[in-house]
Amino acid sequence: MLLLLFSGEAIAPAAPTGVHVGTRTVSGVPLYFVLPDPVPGGGSVITATLTRNGDVVATGVADSPYYFLPAAYGDVFGVRAVDEFGSESAEVTVVYQSGGRQFGAVGRGGARFTIGGDDGSSP
Repeated sequence: MLLLLFSGEAIAPAAPTGVHVGTRTVSGVPLYFVLPDPVPGGGSVITATLTRNGDVVATGVADSPYYFLPAAYGDVFGVRAVDEFGSESAEVTVVYQSGGRQFGAVGRGGARFTIGGDDGSSP
């Protein structure tokens, strides 16, 4: 089993075909986000964006199976998927796990939630 290291954190091996999985530890709690692969044959762009107080603090693009986004409680985590025509047609799943409970957001074209939020959704 191969583990990649980034900023002293172990990153899980590549996910099964069809998804990219990234993980970061937020105050000791793992943050997972799952995105579909770009449409086969190219033309689809998937970005993951983290905002803090309304300002974008980190962005990842689906050209790699891993996304490295610094995160803190209260940050809004969002994922957006568009095709080459700008159509938000892909379904995106974002998952946050804490204390055995799982929160998340699923949306066509994008999904977002507040890290540490009670219901996993953004206000």
